[in-house]
Amino acid sequence: MKSGIKQIIGKTVAGVVVADSHIRNYPDRHIFITFTDDTFFEIYGENFSGASGLNTGGLPDVMDYLNHLEVSIIDIYQTPAGSPMAQQENGADDRWTAFEADYPDIAGPIKAKLDEITARLDAICRAFGGHYR
Repeated sequence: MKSGIKQIIGKTVAGVVVADSHIRNYPDRHIFITFTDDTFFEIYGENFSGASGLNTGGLPDVMDYLNHLEVSIIDIYQTPAGSPMAQQENGADDRWTAFEADYPDIAGPIKAKLDEITARLDAICRAFGGHYR
């Protein structure tokens, strides 16, 4: 797969278009993911399918699932931890800042533990052969 897929990280999906092509020497299937900033990403190929619905879980769950399948991970792309999208998705907006101000004695150890967990996840991703971004 081309590396353009990493450009969709942090974008908000506005819609999805699925199409079949009947043109010779052209990929059979197309998926267009449109975003709220008036951009889109195309996925195409000869033969692929998608799941019938969303699964519950995050990166650790995906990694566990892939480990059971014994596949090779080519790359991993994620929203950068400090980005507004990551803060919004993880609820790490002004609430953490307020918590640090109100409870400085426990905020430090919690932050240290989170940093430790992040470092472990980074190591796991690298051990699976992916490039963590």
